[in-house]
Amino acid sequence: MRSTRVRMANSALRAVVIYSLGAIACAPAVAQNRADLYEQVFGKKTENKRKLDAELELDGYARDPVSIEILGKNLVDVDLAEVGERLADVLDSDTAACLQSSATERIEHARACGVTLSYDPGSLKLKADVPAKNRQEQSLSVRNLPKPSAASAKEAQLSAYLNVSASMRHQRAGTQRLTGKAVGLDGAIRWRGATFEFDGLCDEDACLPGLRSLVFDQPQALRRWRFGDLPDTSAGSLAVPGLRGISVGTNFELAPTRSYTPELESPLELNTPATVEVFVNNRVVQRFQLSAGRYSLRDFPLGFGANVAELRITDAAGRQQVRALQTFVDLSLLDQGRSRFQLAVGRPILSIDGEVRGLRPWMLVGDYALGIGPSTTLGGALVSTPELNQHRVQIALTQAVGNWLVGSELSCASAGSRECAANLRFRKGGDLRREEPGWRIEGSLSARRGAMADSNLPASNEERMQLMLRGARSIFERYNLSIGLRAAWGVQAATNGSLSTQLGTRLGRHFSLRLGVEKAFGQEQLDDTRFVMSLSTLFDGARQSLQFDADSLDNVQATRWQFNAGQMHTGYSSALGLSDSDFGRNVDANASYRQERFGGDFSVVRAIPTAGVDSSESRITLRSAVVFADGQVGLTERVLGSFGLVVPEDGAAAGAVYVNPVDDDYLASSLGVGPAVVPSLRAYEARMLVLSLPDLAPNRDPGELFPMVLPGYKGGVVIRAGGAPTVSIEAHVLKADGTPAEFISGHFERADDPVLRPVFTGRGGRLRATGLAAGKWTLVLETNPRTQHRVTLGDGAGGVIDLGVLKP
Repeated sequence: MRSTRVRMANSALRAVVIYSLGAIACAPAVAQNRADLYEQVFGKKTENKRKLDAELELDGYARDPVSIEILGKNLVDVDLAEVGERLADVLDSDTAACLQSSATERIEHARACGVTLSYDPGSLKLKADVPAKNRQEQSLSVRNLPKPSAASAKEAQLSAYLNVSASMRHQRAGTQRLTGKAVGLDGAIRWRGATFEFDGLCDEDACLPGLRSLVFDQPQALRRWRFGDLPDTSAGSLAVPGLRGISVGTNFELAPTRSYTPELESPLELNTPATVEVFVNNRVVQRFQLSAGRYSLRDFPLGFGANVAELRITDAAGRQQVRALQTFVDLSLLDQGRSRFQLAVGRPILSIDGEVRGLRPWMLVGDYALGIGPSTTLGGALVSTPELNQHRVQIALTQAVGNWLVGSELSCASAGSRECAANLRFRKGGDLRREEPGWRIEGSLSARRGAMADSNLPASNEERMQLMLRGARSIFERYNLSIGLRAAWGVQAATNGSLSTQLGTRLGRHFSLRLGVEKAFGQEQLDDTRFVMSLSTLFDGARQSLQFDADSLDNVQATRWQFNAGQMHTGYSSALGLSDSDFGRNVDANASYRQERFGGDFSVVRAIPTAGVDSSESRITLRSAVVFADGQVGLTERVLGSFGLVVPEDGAAAGAVYVNPVDDDYLASSLGVGPAVVPSLRAYEARMLVLSLPDLAPNRDPGELFPMVLPGYKGGVVIRAGGAPTVSIEAHVLKADGTPAEFISGHFERADDPVLRPVFTGRGGRLRATGLAAGKWTLVLETNPRTQHRVTLGDGAGGVIDLGVLKP
């Protein structure tokens, strides 16, 4: 027997990368060699130690930078005093004092204090792991990060991207064979703060448009307007179909530096026909061919204990999305005085039900919530269809009491079916102040009563209640236990349910085992005892994994092998799965390759059922994307969110451009066709990038090596790299009394350039500055009083220019 105790997890957060290096002062008399400069900044050889400030990350959230030293990709040294300061709100007093007592072997000392530190070269940040016993009591408030530095590369006035995936598939069922070709398109056009987003599918017969909507954001007010298709319409936990109309509401994604708990994700919406595979513990338990429509979690078999479940959705063009499904409780709190709202009006994109099929009445959706205390949120929701006289309202209360988080909902509906439902959800985490956190408990109790009306039958009353409960606890260090219960009873429904128990263990870092048993009770045909087992291991440096699953229900045995390898700019993976059950045998294999400019996938699925005909499907998919921003065009594998285009001032003089280089690896480059493209920037989040130009020609400006980018919603940013010709300036600086101005510091500055060029005068007041571009510059000298000199370099200026004598 299968239960549906899952929820859709909305991973709304992605990590901030802040990485900075100190400026390098030029020698007063001899210009530094360009190759030596880049060798000093980036270090081509892994044996060179480098000191830098890396962003600290804890629990997935960014904190202020910490001074570290690395050797290649390995962490060598770290300033523990800074670490303790950055984590002052988390560490208990003993752990904080322990960090301050370190003099040598700081990394090992931090581990002895209970704080594990590791350097991630891919994201250029220092990650901290602090166990529960080393933490102080934490509040449930929203934490705001320090305001990021001002962006030096803001979004383009006009930008666009288009993801293209072309797929060819071959299907066979018995003697029938079918070959199909399709092209999937999705993209966005952003102009002056407004974004038009779209997707669609074209096969051999016709083109089917999908999402089409216009989005306008007000970041300061955390408000988003959407016109057209409204896929993100929400009204508490009330079911709302996809609408076509207008919506406005609070959107916390407009402030990525603010952490918050996401709400329950909306049900699954399919704009085009697709294949949906249900994976439980990494094995396929069912495969659906679904038409366009709206689907609930209850439509999928996701039942046993605390499964790791996901839906993999593949449309006809080979585009794939994964929806992770976790526990069925996800309650959120707002800070006191903080509120959110959502208001939408439109017509359903799909028909509502059989009674009004073909009709598209107007629907009004409203949702509002307010934090009315330090740990209390009150909300209300409304879904109304006036033309059909159908209305639904809901009142919800979320309350935190110690380590308990409790949510209650009361909703009522009128018109075709008059009913009311109440739901109580609760969750308890382990006590963070104790070494043994204790039991983690979550569950729900729901009741429903209503008069169901049918056009051909008299109204019938129904009363039904359901209880779901799950508890989990760690036993010693490597063992964990979970117990789950589900029971349902009612006036017209017999009592039924299930009780499940699971025991898991991990041996070392690469081997894990899970055993479980479930007892179903209720109706006679449902009484059964079910056993499950899962065995998994990692090897080959965690690049390969092997998992075996067995389930007494339907006598299932399944084995799956996976392989993943590659670097930041390229990678490849493959998988092979075999399963056997009372219903037959299944074999699936897939391989994928990604590179900076394109990617491809190949998959084969073969089903041999016990009853029926054999079937198979093979598919090959190629994908790439075109990006455009302020007249610049680039190619990348696929755009996920917003993007950046790195464009040198002079491509031939700049040579190859690398983004976020780490030894021989990098995030993006200008190798191949077009400039470097960073395809996965997060909207409204300031992110610092690191540029390397190792082949830069002599006497050429490297440009800004550490640009801070800030894109808009699905927008593009043009990042200007180096390559422009530079000018060297010589001068003889005198004081007001005519004596040489010796050993005085200063800098060159330009109104349109935030980067200052430091200089200082040497013996005899001689000054030499390199790396200046054409334009109007101001030389500022720290004399008493401070003096300034205006210098204008023409467009054709180059080489060494002697300014002669400079007087105050």
